[in-house]
Parts: sequence; C-alpha cells; structure tokens
Amino acid sequence: MVYSQFPIDEVSVSDLRLDVSNYRFPIDQPSEHAAMNYLFAASDVMEVVRLILPDGYVDNELPLVVEEDGGFVILEGNRRLSALRALLDPSLVPSHQTEIEHLLRRYPLEAADLPEKIRVMRFPDREAAAPVLARLHIGENKRRWNLDEQAKFVFAQLTDGITVRALKEQLPAIKDVVRLIRMGNVRQMLGEISFGDPALEEYAVSSKLPMSAFEYAYRNSAIQSAIGIAFDDEGNLTSRPSTDAHVAALARLLRGFKAGELNTRRGLKVGTDDFRRLIDEMRGTSAQAQDEPPAAAATSDASNAGDAGSGGTRPGGSGPAAAPGRPSGEPGSAAAAGDQTSRRGPNSPETKKTLDFAGIDEEPLPLPLKHRVRELRRIEVAQFPAAAAMLMRSVLESAIKEHYGVKGGPAATGMLSDVMVRITSDYNQDKQFANAISTINRKGRGASTVPGSGEWFNMVSHSVNIDVNGRQVHEAWRVVFPLVRFLLKRP
Repeated sequence: MVYSQFPIDEVSVSDLRLDVSNYRFPIDQPSEHAAMNYLFAASDVMEVVRLILPDGYVDNELPLVVEEDGGFVILEGNRRLSALRALLDPSLVPSHQTEIEHLLRRYPLEAADLPEKIRVMRFPDREAAAPVLARLHIGENKRRWNLDEQAKFVFAQLTDGITVRALKEQLPAIKDVVRLIRMGNVRQMLGEISFGDPALEEYAVSSKLPMSAFEYAYRNSAIQSAIGIAFDDEGNLTSRPSTDAHVAALARLLRGFKAGELNTRRGLKVGTDDFRRLIDEMRGTSAQAQDEPPAAAATSDASNAGDAGSGGTRPGGSGPAAAPGRPSGEPGSAAAAGDQTSRRGPNSPETKKTLDFAGIDEEPLPLPLKHRVRELRRIEVAQFPAAAAMLMRSVLESAIKEHYGVKGGPAATGMLSDVMVRITSDYNQDKQFANAISTINRKGRGASTVPGSGEWFNMVSHSVNIDVNGRQVHEAWRVVFPLVRFLLKRP
C-alpha cells in the first residue's frame, strides 16, 4: 500500500461537525445534538471529559475528518469533539450538565485553557479513510467497536463494484468479513419490516437489540426456516420474510429478546425444552397466520360487532378492531385458537386498558396495601402510564414487606433494592421467579431501559427526561406479576 500524507488543518471546534452516521449508532441520528447526547449516554463520553479537563487536550492522535457539504465532518474523534463541546458549553448535554459544571468549577485554570481550535487530519473522502478507521477500531489500537458497530461499518463499504474478496484485502484487520456482512444484512432487514407494533419496530433497529446476541438466533436453521431467511456464502440474504407467517414468527422472536426471555444464555440452546417450546410457538404462530383466511376474519368481526355499528370496536368497547391483514399473533389480531368463524380470540394483554390481576386476592390484605392494589388494578395504563409504573413499584415493594411480615421472623425493610436482596436469597433458585428476580436486579448498561427492572422503576420515578407508555407498563407487569402474585398469597 502506497504511503500517503494527508493534510493537517487547524479548525475551530464550533466549525467541526459530528458524524450523524457514526458507526457507533445503530441508526443514523437526526441531528448533531441527538448524536452528541447519544454518545454521552451509550459511549461514556464523560470518561473523555474527565481525562481532558485536569490533564489538558492532547492532540497526539489527530481527529480524522472529511470535507462534506462545505464543512468538516469528524469520522474519527466524535467522542473527543463531544467532550470538548460539552466543556465549552455544558448546556448541550442536559443529562450531564450539573456534573460537567462541577468539574469546571473544580478545575478553573484548566477550564480557562481549553482549546477553541484543534488540529485535524483531512481525508479526501470516506473511502480513503475506511482502512484507517478499520485499523483503529477493529484492531487493538483504540477502544474497539462492538460487533454491531463493526457490521455497520463493513456493510457500508459494500458499494457498487466492491466484492467481498476485495473488501477482505482492503480491510485486513477484520477477521470475519462474511459474518459482519451477514449481521449488517439482518439489521437492515429488521428496519424494513412493518410489525404493526411501533414499539417493536423501534426496538428492532435500536441498540437495545444487540446483534451479537440476536446472531445466536438467526444463525440456527430451524429459526431461519420459521422466519423465511437464508444466506449465501458471502453473507448476503438470498431470501427474506415474505409472508405474514414469517413476520409473525420474527415478531415472536423479537419479543422474546425484548422481554429478556431470550439471550445468549437463555432459550436458544438447541435440544433444550425452552428451545423446542420457542420453535413450536414460532411455527404455531406461522401456521395460524397462514391458515386464517382474511374473509373469515372479516366475518368474525361482523358477527361479533353487535350494536357497535361501524365504529370498529370490539364487543363491550374493550379495544380497537383488528387491522386488516395484520399477522396472527400481533396485538389486535382477529385470529382465535379454536372456532375462528364464530368468535374472536382473547385480546393481547398489551392492548388491555388495565393490568391483569388474575389469581391475586386483595381481600385479606392490610387496608393500605389493599387500597394500592385496587388502585393499580383499576388504573388505565394507556392514559396514566407513569402513575401506573410508580404505583406498580410501590405494590411490588409493599408485597415483599408484607410477605415477610406474614411469615414472621426478620422483617424486610428499606427500599426496593434492599428488600430484593432477601427475595433473591430466598427464591432465586425457584425457576418460576427466575426471570422476575433477574430482571428486577438487572444492573449496568441498558438496564434503565428494561421495563420491570429496578433501574427502570427508578428512572420513571425520578428522571424528568424519561417518558413511559402503556405498553412498557404492561411489559413491566408481565415481569413482576408472577412474583407479586406469589408474595400476596396467604399461607
């Protein structure tokens, strides 16, 4: 490879632009502001802030830029640029503004010496920068991109005229190009499918679905058959989900990952009961979607409409009618498990106005706890999701304390995280509570976005930047309900 010297320019920090198509992003960000806040949330830019402020900005490794649309776009160094921008104007990152302002007060001399211009290395185009980026982030020189980020990078290089063989020669630091191309194709495919569920569609293209874990599923031949995909030797998709049956099966698979039911350690090991059950459910969903004729669904709607007229609601006003052509198994589907021509199947729990309390008897409970349970039972979660989530947390915590109060012996005291220590110690080996306990106790990156986790309950209760919807409340209740029902049973 011929050695090339690329020009070095000194550019104002305010004139540099973040790359909204950065490979760290699962999908392109809508603006630089969104990109910057995403990097702070997902890529720990505060780590860079804490390095720059006391020790100063060091440019021994120059940011790499390309000139596009009359400005300089940062290809390498987005975290450093975000850190500098935040130090120069903390209000750009509301979630970390207080912490950054505290650091600026702590290091006033260093803060006054922050650079307003920095040196950058300029590339003629993104293609020329690609081998350098691969060496930096897929080799060992810098913080490595995760597999999803690597896949997006490799997939972006497959422009017209570039073969997989040529890509392997151009990017020798990448050990398994075909695997990453396969992963990039799957991520792109997920973004092109309409599941009829906005929350599921958002999840499918977000970093909340780690492709390194999802790979455990789509590389299995039985799952490939159920969702209608196949790959060639270069990682390209030779077939995609093409029927309602395929989409319904794929939706079932994604919901498993979204709920924490499926991951690299759970539910996907070939030969286990959990895996056989998953395949049966995916095939059952597929068969139901294939067998239900649209006319039968329409007849079922008409025969059950009663006095509803043409308003399109279910009998009793329990919810919206099924959308035409929606795959069986989706919320609002008209498919029923038995007689499809005479009656509708049960509503999906996530479409109900209120939470399901089947099996919970509130009468024997102490009066304050009884009032909380009754209030949560009656609250319409779509209308008041934040109130429902905060009350759910209260019911969960109170149920734990009541459980140990009835049993006698040492009482469970403190906040939710404190009383969960007792629950984990006493019931973690019980398989029927394993998902609830592990989800509630979940910590670390991404935990605050998992409905039903303790960190999610904390964020809903205490963060002004977090919103919540009815579907998330239903998901959280699905996690904690088995545990709450058990705890409120009288011995």
